[in-house]
This record gives sequence, structure tokens and C-alpha cells, in this order.
Amino acid sequence: MRNQKALMVMLRGLVKLLSDEADRNPKFADELDALLAPLPAGKPRRKQQHQGPPVKSLPDIHTEYSTKGESGFRSWLREQPIEILRALIRAHDLDARRRTAKWSS
Repeated sequence: MRNQKALMVMLRGLVKLLSDEADRNPKFADELDALLAPLPAGKPRRKQQHQGPPVKSLPDIHTEYSTKGESGFRSWLREQPIEILRALIRAHDLDARRRTAKWSS
């Protein structure tokens, strides 16, 4: 890990040096651009699709449990649509293995 940090510091210094020289020397900047042009830009990141209702509109499961008790809470859960259940599971981080992604309606 220590060598990796030293390498990162060195690379940042090299990039700063190249940038400073490119600012001072237009010919160097053109040569640097020509050299780096074939490098791929990388994949654009996709925005994650927001699925389900927003967290603010989700029911509070702790309040529901405390007011209804365990058996009433279980009945209440059975009545909830699958989208709400998925959102609750996601909001409270109850599915680390993402098994609920396979649920169907």
C-alpha cells in the first residue's frame, strides 16, 4: 500500500509537470495531444435508474411494527405492493445479496 501511495504521488507530480510545460509550450502541447489521442476515453457511466417510490414516501416500518405488533405487522407487510417492499428492503439495506431483484409480481 505504501508503494502504491508513493507511485500515485509521483504520477500526480508527472501530470502536473506535463500540464505546466504544455501551458508554456504550444508545440509540446500539440505533441502531447497527438500522443494521447489514441487512448480510449473510457465508458460513459450510466445513471442508475430510480426504481420505486422515493424514500420520503415509504411507510415507517418501525412505527408500523410498534403500533400493530408482530402478527399485525406481518399482515400489513402481506398487503403491501411488491414495489413498496423492494423499496423498503433497499432503503433499510436488508438484502445484501440482492435476492429481491429476482422477485416477480
